[in-house]
Amino acid sequence: MDFKNQCQIINVNESSVHLIEFWDILGVSLDHIVENKLYDVIHLSTPIVYKLVVGSGYIELPQIELTNHNHNLTRDILKTDSVYIIDCWDEIFVWCGKKTVKMLKEAAKRLAYHLLKFFTRISYGNIQVLHEGYENFIFKSYFYGWEDTLKSQFDSKIKPVAKEKELWIKSSQSVKLLTCENFNLPKMEITSIFLPRQTPLSLDHCQSLLDAVDEYLEHMDCFVFENKKFIKLPEIEKGQFYSNECYVFLCKIVVPVKDFTISTTSSDASKDGQIKMELKYKVFFWEGRCCQRTGYLTFAFSLKKQFEECFGDKLIIERISQQQEPYEFLALFHPVLIIHRGYRPSAIGLKKQSDINFKPRLYQIRNMMGYITLRCVEIDLDSELLCSRLFYILTVPPSLSPSTDDSGHIYLWMGNIVDETEKNCAQLIVQALNLYKPYPVVSITEGNEPNEFWSVLGGKKSYDVNGIFIDCCRLFRCSNETGFFGIKEKYIDFCQDDLINSDVMLLDNGVEVFLWEGCSACDIEIILTRKLVSTYVQNCKLTPGWLQRKIIFIKGGEEPIEFRKVFQGFERQSISAQMLP
Repeated sequence: MDFKNQCQIINVNESSVHLIEFWDILGVSLDHIVENKLYDVIHLSTPIVYKLVVGSGYIELPQIELTNHNHNLTRDILKTDSVYIIDCWDEIFVWCGKKTVKMLKEAAKRLAYHLLKFFTRISYGNIQVLHEGYENFIFKSYFYGWEDTLKSQFDSKIKPVAKEKELWIKSSQSVKLLTCENFNLPKMEITSIFLPRQTPLSLDHCQSLLDAVDEYLEHMDCFVFENKKFIKLPEIEKGQFYSNECYVFLCKIVVPVKDFTISTTSSDASKDGQIKMELKYKVFFWEGRCCQRTGYLTFAFSLKKQFEECFGDKLIIERISQQQEPYEFLALFHPVLIIHRGYRPSAIGLKKQSDINFKPRLYQIRNMMGYITLRCVEIDLDSELLCSRLFYILTVPPSLSPSTDDSGHIYLWMGNIVDETEKNCAQLIVQALNLYKPYPVVSITEGNEPNEFWSVLGGKKSYDVNGIFIDCCRLFRCSNETGFFGIKEKYIDFCQDDLINSDVMLLDNGVEVFLWEGCSACDIEIILTRKLVSTYVQNCKLTPGWLQRKIIFIKGGEEPIEFRKVFQGFERQSISAQMLP
């Protein structure tokens, strides 16, 4: 049968004359339809639009007023440098402009999640994150005059196919054919994959930095965020940090007038042979990988204001993150800089802490860029993470110790090919770990470990005996956030926080080249990186003493042990937390 031109489109609402016929077709009686009063009261006839605005230390979420006559949504209210939350009741959209910063995007996702749970909505309500230029049809349907009609001119002459250039882009979802008369490849910046590896700091350079800080520093006060306020940090805990805490360090320094930062040399003498010095106050706000953001907000409205009133223009404030500290900060605590996992027990809690609550911990001592970047970071209790070129510290509680004296142990494990210059540093770090209740320290060398050592680590497993990754590790970020695709090498002193979930990363450990795909990475980044990773491997053959590389593709959250051991103190829980809305 031919039903061409015989179909009709009928819009049915609650007052329509076709309402009864509509329900009859569905086999539903009007008596069985229960009125939802809550939905009628709260249901939004017009979507509400919120705009994220960065305030002084916090994020505001004002509602945008619709100024047109019918109070309809129009496309012109969306600005390319802003992030918006459009609440349509049944679903919530997060619209991100092309020129917005990533901090606003992540904040909008979390605010939309809380906004969805704030009201009693339908069970299938969801959140959709859309980027400018990639809006779907449902989102556009809420805006007046936003149509997807393609403008075509059918009276133009057909051009020969031979004059067109075609580019096939294969992705996991679709295959797109892009045709254009004068098609040019997008701009790319990939020169970093052809450059040699960054050179670590020499021992003399590191020592000059330490001497400069020691010369300019006059006094330092330490504070820690506890019970919603900043308190004085005990002197015995200086140099020890916890990943769930945040700290404030007020440094009184004397610097040359023309250089308000700590200088690496002392050759800034004036013509008369004297250096004019000036008093400055520098504040470092250190926050752990898993700390709450309320700490910085409290600092911004309490200590920061007090410091500004006291020191005025002599004050310098710098906010730093775990394992991303600058040299001058590392020099303040060198060589004892220990990063624990979890929360910091209070001083009273440490004194009354029972041996039952004392759990085994494994620490790795390693420098990423030179002697000054030496850190002692807690890692997973896994013998596969051991390396013959590094020092490790294993704390064993009395509950796991088989000794008859009912005391725990601290093992200092030394690999066969360690750097002897770091041995004294390792011994100082072990002494600092014995805060309130000292335990006997047992120094052991590789190959002479007792059974207790391996049992605490879950058994003896194969581990790295060469440590090639220490001399060859490189991390590249592959992104198109600047408008064109580019590959940039990260600083050698990198950590897992340098893995961006919206980008693709290249990690070279000297044996394998890992292509790490973030959970929010776009297809074009993945495709171009996969094409260029082979180019990087071929270029490695030109370097002296190169090793054959194997290319491995992995996704965020599925990192193997070969990938994780390159990062000092890699935590899987932190990667999972970044993927939450």
